[in-house]
Amino acid sequence: MSVDSAQTLMAIVDDDPTMIKLVGLMLSNANIHLESFTSGAALLKSSALKKFNTIILDLSIPDMEGFYIMDKLLIKNITANILLISGHDHAILMAAKAYCGGMGLNLCGALEKPFTQQNLLSILGLQTGSVG
Repeated sequence: MSVDSAQTLMAIVDDDPTMIKLVGLMLSNANIHLESFTSGAALLKSSALKKFNTIILDLSIPDMEGFYIMDKLLIKNITANILLISGHDHAILMAAKAYCGGMGLNLCGALEKPFTQQNLLSILGLQTGSVG
């Protein structure tokens, strides 16, 4: 992993390769180095885990649920901002948002899938031109 010192290091955890690619495109003009993980286990084993500025976390990953990943991030003293994403019920996303914030993780927001580039950049506090 080679990261320019001016780049922000982010992770995305989502079992859907299409979503990972889409988020990568949405962030392509934002000077972001995006590391992708298709499982929670891979994220938690990453040597870069403590270096991420932001972790974009899908709540529904086949190998482990987002709530479990959040617990592990807390145990590992991860200080990255957490952005929760989900294609499931709005109530589940809001419950996860409350859980994450209540645990003391650095929650930066929650987005329902599908979301727009503008929504993503806004919640991350980024400004870039549109993709496409």
